[in-house]
Amino acid sequence: EGGIPSTLVWTLEGLDGSGTRLRLEIEYTMPGSVIGKLAEALVVKINERDVEAMLANMKDVLEEGTTPEVAAHP
Repeated sequence: EGGIPSTLVWTLEGLDGSGTRLRLEIEYTMPGSVIGKLAEALVVKINERDVEAMLANMKDVLEEGTTPEVAAHP
C-alpha cells in the first residue's frame, strides 16, 4: 500500500551461448506536487542503488547458488 505507482519490465536475452543479458526498465510517476518533484532526484538515486544491489544478489544466486541477504528500508 502507498508508495509510488510503478511498472517494472524484465527482459532476458540469450547471448549466443556466452551468457544472458538482463534488462530492467522501471517506469513511475512522481506525485505532481512540488515536494514530489523535489523528491524525484532522491528516489532515482535510491532506485539506482537498490537495483545495483538486487542485480549483484541475483548474479550471486545464479552463478554461485548463494542466498542473498535482504536489507529492509528504514
